[in-house]
Amino acid sequence: MIVGQVETLTIHISNAAVVESKEESSRTITIKWKAPSHGWVKISSNGATTERGNLLAAVGILRNSHGNWLVGFRRFIGRVQL
Repeated sequence: MIVGQVETLTIHISNAAVVESKEESSRTITIKWKAPSHGWVKISSNGATTERGNLLAAVGILRNSHGNWLVGFRRFIGRVQL
């Protein structure tokens, strides 16, 4: 279920990135991981696309409140017709 949700999110991000890339050449965003509250688990996910936006992939990691790695995943989502 989580991988399916990440796939959908990645496709939406990819579509937004294709539109945005026509407006800007590049920009950098710094993101810092923050631990969840004690007893909770946090999932961090990311998606990637080729410059043309036609190949999509997603990755993710689950960590506990101490920052310890619990499980990770990666998935090639596929080719998108633009």
